[in-house]
Amino acid sequence: SEVTGTKDQHSAAKVGDYVFGLSLKGRYKDQPVTGNGKIGGMLALRSASTPFPLQGDFHSGNTRVAFSGTVSDPLNVGGIDLRLKFAGDSLRDLYDLTGVLLPETPSFSTDGRLRADFKQKNRMRFDYQDFNGRIGDSDIHGSLTYTTGKPRPKLSGDMESKQLRLADLGPLIGVDSGKGTKKGAERQA
Repeated sequence: SEVTGTKDQHSAAKVGDYVFGLSLKGRYKDQPVTGNGKIGGMLALRSASTPFPLQGDFHSGNTRVAFSGTVSDPLNVGGIDLRLKFAGDSLRDLYDLTGVLLPETPSFSTDGRLRADFKQKNRMRFDYQDFNGRIGDSDIHGSLTYTTGKPRPKLSGDMESKQLRLADLGPLIGVDSGKGTKKGAERQA
């Protein structure tokens, strides 16, 4: 890992400006991880009312996550507001990064706005809003909400598709894709 900073001789950095750059090369859960990003300055961390800027583009295995946005109340991580893009070979591969168990799917990509609130005790809420993307040959559009807490975590939302292939999205709703079975191979033939 490497962190670098620059000081512009002509202007002082504002609290919400990017000040430091970072690069990452290493391993996470036996997968190579690489990436780079930018964050705000240390003075911005002291301001609970000024959003702390961050930007990053990271790769883990064949999964890519890119984001740009802010953290509110950065010392207490009150929440986030990010433009988020991610892509990979299968939604299942996101488990190591997110902790959300998703099924095996064809390759995917998506781009949307992620807002999260961490202020509630024993409960977090993540809203992935107005996203566009694809899973396999199916296009996807919509908004999803993931809430942690009792009695169990909950994922809900609305999705639309102009071209829906059940083989692409069926695993998300519990339909057997037929992958890896003799009957599935016969159905696909």
